[in-house]
Amino acid sequence: MRRTILLILLCAIAAIISPAQTFTKLYDFQGLTDSGYPYASLMQGTDGAYYGEARGIFQDNDPGAIFKITSSEVFTTVHHFDPNNPYEPAGAIGGLVRANNGDLYGAGGGGFYGSGTIFKVTPQDTVVTVYSFCALGANCPDGTLPWAPPVQGADRNFYGTTGTGGTTDCRNGCGTVFKITPEGALTTLYSFHGPDGANPHSRLLLANDGNFYGTTFHGGSTQGRCNNNYAPGCGTVFRITPNGVFTTLHVFCLQNGCPDGSNPAHGLIQGEDGYLYGVTSSVISPGTVFKMSLDGTLTTIYTFAQGESTDGELLQAPDGDFYGTLFTTGVGDRAFKLTSGGVFTTLYEFCTQNLCKDGAGPEGALTLGNDGLLYATSYQFGENGYGTVFSLDVGFVPLSLTKTGSGTVISGDNHIYCGNTCANVYTPDTQVGLTAIPAPGSTFTAWAGCDNAQGSFCLLTMSSARNVSASFSSSPVTLTSLVLNPTSVKGGQISVATVSISAPAPPGGVGVSITSDNPQVAHPPSAVVIPGGKTSVIFTVRTTPVRNKAVVNLTATSGASQAGATLTVTIGSSQAATMR
Repeated sequence: MRRTILLILLCAIAAIISPAQTFTKLYDFQGLTDSGYPYASLMQGTDGAYYGEARGIFQDNDPGAIFKITSSEVFTTVHHFDPNNPYEPAGAIGGLVRANNGDLYGAGGGGFYGSGTIFKVTPQDTVVTVYSFCALGANCPDGTLPWAPPVQGADRNFYGTTGTGGTTDCRNGCGTVFKITPEGALTTLYSFHGPDGANPHSRLLLANDGNFYGTTFHGGSTQGRCNNNYAPGCGTVFRITPNGVFTTLHVFCLQNGCPDGSNPAHGLIQGEDGYLYGVTSSVISPGTVFKMSLDGTLTTIYTFAQGESTDGELLQAPDGDFYGTLFTTGVGDRAFKLTSGGVFTTLYEFCTQNLCKDGAGPEGALTLGNDGLLYATSYQFGENGYGTVFSLDVGFVPLSLTKTGSGTVISGDNHIYCGNTCANVYTPDTQVGLTAIPAPGSTFTAWAGCDNAQGSFCLLTMSSARNVSASFSSSPVTLTSLVLNPTSVKGGQISVATVSISAPAPPGGVGVSITSDNPQVAHPPSAVVIPGGKTSVIFTVRTTPVRNKAVVNLTATSGASQAGATLTVTIGSSQAATMR
């Protein structure tokens, strides 16, 4: 599939070469000791390291490995797959995705039936096979050979695709869409048939409408273009709901010359504008970059030269531009950026060092690290010929947040919720506003690292890498009362509540949690903050229509102190008339 690079050519016509990027090679693969030939995108783990997959050296019976590398170039082989263990994955090439609990999920070949696996890497670097495909017998209706890792849905289950198996309408099967629980129980949501698409190679995208979107490499048409041994057609874009309702949104290459491209091999991303963005391969036509509305209207943004196509999903960076890697059938592999208006810029051209010691054949998407650098792998060459890991500095600046005590810090752009997400990357000179919210029983006490701090608000300009800290402490005041007005309402109406404390709140405010012993009837906010210098805060309690009178107890808690009030919810006149 790959080719030997013979010489160095100039970049494509009309492309811009950017001189301001810094390329750093972080690691040269050795071969059998670390497997070699990294073939997929990197994923940053909760430990800050970058995890990836090495395909392995097939002729030496090497089934590949999982590795991690830090930004300071410390390389570790997390797990070398065992060719003698029938439960082990092999030849994983689709990259890893991070689950909500910090586990990394991947897909590969191998497994107990030799037809592919879903596996996970725990934060303790333990590799566990979650599912082995073709477990249901003849023709493998549960699918075979997943190319890409599953992604986690809102229901905490994982959703993915297999490249083959399922129906017998295609050679070796047309592929499937599946759901799998964290415990490994798999449900096939949809089996492809060919005209609706065939042989998906990429991960699914969970879009902001709650549905999953994906691409198929084959299928979609029987017009004779893209003839192959698997299924006729040049590929599709599809949508599927979490319950398995399937829709084909676009069929590629229905027009002569394939102006929309053909054979999408990689997944979609959702841009900041809500559109889907994807890429096609250079099979029978030049590769393309396209955008698509959620209802399937496709626009081609950029067309590469013949023989050029991207080697992974796009990355939309903080500047709004799209970043990726470019594979060519000749020479001139590149890392690039592309504006939404179609302006292409070469960031780095590979094999420009003697004997291609900088690597060639960048595989997978670029990953934006918390330090503002782009990280990826090259599949070929390097010092030993087995590929490399590299970083690229394109000028983004990182913001890192630490906090002590109990509280949360959020940014005005909603990219930081610390909490869980305590870092983000910005373009230079971006202004960032942070707000500290004390947990119930705590108060905000101090900022460090801000350009301008006023109470619980921090403002800074990202002129360089910044580190900000927020401090919270136990509240020195106690609750004195929780008062409702009125104390009795008809279902569907609201009551106005006031919670008070014994002394003015410190500058950072005092967090108060609010609970209801019948939240189906009376639902207050889960927490409120009494502002600094104030002794009370007002909030509303909403109610739901009831069939019988309900008495609801509301409790305010801050630290060890509590205050309570009782709200009576009665039947409204319209409800009473309905019941009669």
